[in-house]
Amino acid sequence: MPDAGTTTPYANTMITNVPRGPADLHFFGANSTSAFGVLAMENYEDLCHMIASLGDEVTITFVSTPERMPDPDHYSALLSTAFEELSASIRGAG
Repeated sequence: MPDAGTTTPYANTMITNVPRGPADLHFFGANSTSAFGVLAMENYEDLCHMIASLGDEVTITFVSTPERMPDPDHYSALLSTAFEELSASIRGAG
């Protein structure tokens, strides 16, 4: 890990995956309908992603700094388009 005087990040992005399994989770007797995560950025991180799934649903969450990502809506649209294209490709191959 870099020392406190260093400004060079040790990674460009962080991605974590939290698969919740089948959609049979319950909370106080109610069925869970979605899974998501809250990301905390650490020192030297500029972009973090969390991918969570519950049953057949996938949620992609990201957080960044305004300096690194001045237009998060554009990045969100790019992620959404890429995921839709990948999903269509997988469905077409099966």
